[in-house]
Amino acid sequence: GGVTSFMEMPNTRPLATSKERLEEKYTIASTNAFANYSFYLGATDHNLDEIKNIAVGDVCGVKIFMGSSTGDLLVKDLKSLERIFEESPTLIATHCEDEDLFQQKLEEYKIKFADQIPARCHEYIRSAEGCLMSSTRAVALARQFNSRLHVLHITTEDELSLFSNTV
Repeated sequence: GGVTSFMEMPNTRPLATSKERLEEKYTIASTNAFANYSFYLGATDHNLDEIKNIAVGDVCGVKIFMGSSTGDLLVKDLKSLERIFEESPTLIATHCEDEDLFQQKLEEYKIKFADQIPARCHEYIRSAEGCLMSSTRAVALARQFNSRLHVLHITTEDELSLFSNTV
């Protein structure tokens, strides 16, 4: 047993959204890690050049947060999202949530509860519908641009049908 490998997500402080930041991480890992390691390059609406120019072996993939999560990474602009899928030379890993739908739901619950939204409302704000919408978009883009895609955090049974060869 034990840890043999880790692949760190880019939503760290500071964010891992550039080659320089990744080089810093690899330098630290080379002197401190006792396991195999790699790092994801974080996608933003503004770092397409970093993504296009990353050497395939230098990262385990490009991570796209399609919905806000922990940290400050989010690709919200549809044109940016399309360009990332079109031009990424490496695997794309997505955190699939529909940001617009979730923000709309959040505002509805703020009207009801102000700043005291109960935890039980989480599933309604970050709904299964929003996850399916976003996963559907990611799979469609991967097929359109022949991208290698890993959808992380599958939330619903309906999302599983997106990965059938008959779709």
